[in-house]
Amino acid sequence: MTRARNNQFLEDQLRLLVSHFGHEKVRFALARVVPSEPAEQPVARRRVDRFASHGETVDVALASIKQADPSRYDALQSFAQRLRRREILLEPQDIRHFCQEAGIKGLQGRSRRELVPALLRSMLGLPTERLLPLIARAADISETSRRQGFSILTDRLLKDG
Repeated sequence: MTRARNNQFLEDQLRLLVSHFGHEKVRFALARVVPSEPAEQPVARRRVDRFASHGETVDVALASIKQADPSRYDALQSFAQRLRRREILLEPQDIRHFCQEAGIKGLQGRSRRELVPALLRSMLGLPTERLLPLIARAADISETSRRQGFSILTDRLLKDG
């Protein structure tokens, strides 16, 4: 049962008891069963998503450079939005390939969900003159790497066949 259904069920049962025995008798029975100071109810642990805060952290870091360097902020903000909408660097291997070409080292993560915030954080430290050409090349990375991968596969197939 869900929590809402449990609550509804409990309320229905209490209404039934009150309608049958009366408000005072139900209150008296509850007072005998429940201690005067109810113990703290254990709070259900909320599942903590270790990646949920990554986006917020990156957005906060981006906002921190907005005043100091508006052009860099605009470029990174646009890049971040395009990444999140999956317009560029569609696959994790695309992000890794981009980092390799950009000279960004130590990017940790397996999935795209882990890599995107890490990439954005690492790009925050790059100077504007290096950042703008990298962002411009990012759109070509996916297509280029796929073409390169297909050409390698084609060469091997033709060589073996």
